[in-house]
Amino acid sequence: AQEGRSYALVAAGAAGATLLLVRALGGRSWTPYAVVVAVTCLLHEFAVLLLFAHALTLVLTRVPRRVWAAWLCAAGAVRSRAR
Repeated sequence: AQEGRSYALVAAGAAGATLLLVRALGGRSWTPYAVVVAVTCLLHEFAVLLLFAHALTLVLTRVPRRVWAAWLCAAGAVRSRAR
């Protein structure tokens, strides 16, 4: 029981965060994305790697600077909560 982690919740959080990333790239708010990633990071410490995967997605899709600024604010909020 001590080693039991809810990997299903982490996987659901990662999928939800990715969906919210796509929606935020479409013009919606970044707040739900930050909240879901922060909660997912609280469930498992390796979930912070999701931020690196999403950063790589932003690099490969060549988003404008304003999107990077918004994502960095969201990622910074997540990182400060995950500590």
